[in-house]
Amino acid sequence: MLGKNTYGEGDVPKGLIAKQIILGGYHACALKIDNTVECWGKNTKGQTLVPKGLIAKQVMVGFYHTCALKIDNTVECWGKN
Repeated sequence: MLGKNTYGEGDVPKGLIAKQIILGGYHACALKIDNTVECWGKNTKGQTLVPKGLIAKQVMVGFYHTCALKIDNTVECWGKN
């Protein structure tokens, strides 16, 4: 791991199996092989609280928000608006 890991953004969940890792300023997310999403790190604005039942094909992160392109090609975002 590189950096200070001040907010836990470098604390990858144990046993995580992912097909993509997406890094933001203070949090990170993984698109898992089953197309679910797991996020960790700083969560002051809800940016790591993945909506229940979310199935995605792509994930994008910003400083205080996260968005997913869902399997049905709609977009869902969470965190600071």
